[in-house]
Amino acid sequence: MSGPEQSSTADGKNARAERKRKLVEDLEDALPEGTRDERPDSWGERDDSGHDDEWLRGEVPPHHG
Repeated sequence: MSGPEQSSTADGKNARAERKRKLVEDLEDALPEGTRDERPDSWGERDDSGHDDEWLRGEVPPHHG
């Protein structure tokens, strides 16, 4: 390939690379630094669960109980 064909291919690759770079920049600001499971307060029982053993027994499907 040489001449105009090579130039248009290079232009297409440059345009895609530029769109990808802009997308990465936009997403960097939108995404959190860490996920919820990476925070130390996310492990263990939650105080807001409010479910006890009776609730759990009531949620068992009939074919399992």
